Amino acid sequence: RKAIDGSNILIGDKRMLAAFATADKKVYDTIKTAEIVAIAAAADPAKDELAVLVSGDVGFFSLAKTISGKLPDCECVRYAGISSLVYFASALKMSWDDAKIVSIMPYGCFVEFMPGKEGLLHISEMAWNRLETVEETGLKEGDHIQVKLLEIDEKTGKFRLSHRVLEEKPEGWEDRPARRPRREGDNRERRAPRREERE
Repeated sequence: RKAIDGSNILIGDKRMLAAFATADKKVYDTIKTAEIVAIAAAADPAKDELAVLVSGDVGFFSLAKTISGKLPDCECVRYAGISSLVYFASALKMSWDDAKIVSIMPYGCFVEFMPGKEGLLHISEMAWNRLETVEETGLKEGDHIQVKLLEIDEKTGKFRLSHRVLEEKPEGWEDRPARRPRREGDNRERRAPRREERE
């Protein structure tokens, strides 16, 4: 995000550019290597900084590699770990203002925050105050809600969402202290006491 904010020229896919286009930035909707190289060549090295926004893991993505090889006079920095538009948004801590609740469960609800992309909004992430049931929020299927993508599980690919982080913490709120790590050797299983055999 810092690299994007510090750049005055943005190049890339229009879906990604839409979230960062501002009046003080020049925006170019293209992912063609020749066009990107031409834009970079025309830039003023004394005052221009370019950010090229592409989806895919930029450490291995062919376009990023190709561009770097064709810009020998530029200092190119690649930010790895962004493997899709959703991962890109997650890394930049973006929020969605018009997410749709598609189903409600006892432990939370599933929310479609992008077309075809659903994530879990756990009951503990709906509000700062403790909720016993989702019904207490007044939310129902089909309602729209603002959410932020907190993380993506690396193993399962599941999305974890939050609504409460977009609201101010209540005055006097204290976060729960982190759990203490187990002491070495304190990993024995606890077994229930045996019942006495009936005679």
